[in-house]
Amino acid sequence: MKKCIINVQALKHVNNCVISKYFTSSARIKVRVRFAPSPTGHLHLGGLRTALYNYLFAKNHGGTFILRIEDTDQSRVVPDAVEKLERDLKWAGIVPDESPSVGGQFGPYTQSKRLDIYR
Repeated sequence: MKKCIINVQALKHVNNCVISKYFTSSARIKVRVRFAPSPTGHLHLGGLRTALYNYLFAKNHGGTFILRIEDTDQSRVVPDAVEKLERDLKWAGIVPDESPSVGGQFGPYTQSKRLDIYR
């Protein structure tokens, strides 16, 4: 497991990072976390848990929670799955600060539209 230096008391594990120490009060970072589900159907419980941990971590640090859709396997994409994912997250009280529907300065938030960045 990789070690992450983060300041959180309630969560012991966040995205496979073990909390090893705490920042001093003088440390300033901008926390940005993302949840990147595939639009292949309904939101699963494990995905909801990951989104919740990321959301709580971001909000605990005054950061940004990002929803980026991982749709590079176009053969598995289910129509309207993105809208359903966003609706399910909203139902759970997890509202992304940046997403395909909200936008943001670091878009696009759909992975297939970011392919040129990686070439």
